[in-house]
Amino acid sequence: MKLLKCKNPNIPRIIGGILLGFFSRIVYEQVASTTRLTNKKSLSLAQDQQDANCPPCQQEVCPKCLPESVTGTVPTDALPVYKPKGMYEVTRWLYFDENNVYDIINEEPKVALNGHWREDIKAVSQVGLEYINANKMLGHSWALVSLKNGYMRTDSLRGTDYMLDLIVRPTTLNSTKSVYDRTFRVRMVHPFENIDNSRSISVRKEIQGKIKIIVPTSYKSTNVENFLDGYNKGNYDDQIELIFMLFIGNQLEERKQAKALLDRISMKTNVKNIIKAVQIEGQYDFLKGIHYGAVKSANSKDIIIAVNEEKEFSHQFLVHCRAIAEAGKRVYFPIAFEQYNPDVIEKGMPPGKPKNVNKKDHNKFTGYWSHDAHDSICAYQADFISVLSGATTNQEKPGTWLYDIFLRKGMDVFAAVEPHLFRMHTAKTCDKIKLSADAFQKCFIDKAKTLGSKPALGILYITEIVQKKVKH
Repeated sequence: MKLLKCKNPNIPRIIGGILLGFFSRIVYEQVASTTRLTNKKSLSLAQDQQDANCPPCQQEVCPKCLPESVTGTVPTDALPVYKPKGMYEVTRWLYFDENNVYDIINEEPKVALNGHWREDIKAVSQVGLEYINANKMLGHSWALVSLKNGYMRTDSLRGTDYMLDLIVRPTTLNSTKSVYDRTFRVRMVHPFENIDNSRSISVRKEIQGKIKIIVPTSYKSTNVENFLDGYNKGNYDDQIELIFMLFIGNQLEERKQAKALLDRISMKTNVKNIIKAVQIEGQYDFLKGIHYGAVKSANSKDIIIAVNEEKEFSHQFLVHCRAIAEAGKRVYFPIAFEQYNPDVIEKGMPPGKPKNVNKKDHNKFTGYWSHDAHDSICAYQADFISVLSGATTNQEKPGTWLYDIFLRKGMDVFAAVEPHLFRMHTAKTCDKIKLSADAFQKCFIDKAKTLGSKPALGILYITEIVQKKVKH
């Protein structure tokens, strides 16, 4: 069979460029009509190119000077900038250049300027260039050479502020020499819509199904009883069911362990909450457990919350789940607050602070938000089945795999910190023989992250050194 070869290898690039340009134009049109200069001095020459002794520029572009500032249209409908009452109310600016955004985003100090970041900055840079060209004081038409750098922040009362340093070059000279390049600082605001022009829409969502909390677990689990202790602190109505999907193994000895675990679950079950256990043959598989539970224990109108037995939550978490999930449209990936080792929390508290602190208080000494876990999912039964039917389960990162699949299906993936969901600390064992290299490394990193906060570990380390010196 003869394979056809593309005569022009640049065709895919051309098509890709056309599509990218099309989507970029959509973003630009959304931004251009509403983004304005912030005040009359919002457009100025960069400080390193200003020269107070420059003569007035007449016909040609001056190689060393331009007007120090140029006036622009002031948006009359933009709200004033919020004045913070203290340092904890300050809205931070994000710094970016043409390639990266610099801040702590998904626990990374620098992320690539891709996706919505790139489209947004590209559109705003083009709007900034139009403001430069609209100013008659400059006397020339300018083309954008590059974005030197910029800052942006979102004021919850005002809108998004931008401060861009744009490198431009006069188009009238038909020259590529950088000696004619100029850097202008442009300050703009993309204001929120005036409240008088906005519409208020109220939608009441009718919930007809139940909430099924599915917890895949194994005959080897040592956390189920702790999970039940936490769950039974709440008083749930008959519209909420807790269902353990218990993998009982294949061997006789494994099934004996499963039977013993079922007996312990039965002892922890109380009359006020509906608690069930479904047995599944084979070894533990988080995704398989969710799929089996969705098919066997729920219907299309039910909302399923899939968690592991390390979690603890309150009724308010279920309220959030019910309000956020939408059938066929939106799934909720709550971000749990991960608890540090309770012993390290107490022993590592700074001098002057009480040792017996509330381990569920949200502060830097007790835990952190586990943004990259994705091991709690809330969605309608039909949405779970649509992504899990026929799929290869047994993933090393099942939650992350589900997150990606929902995104590819075009679902609105709603990820947010959930103050009423905790991942309780459990002792982790990382077996280098049983785990793959990647799984072992992840286990080791997770174990280190959950040990304790940096201040607490530092205090414990110093205390240990002091004690050793005293002994000697």
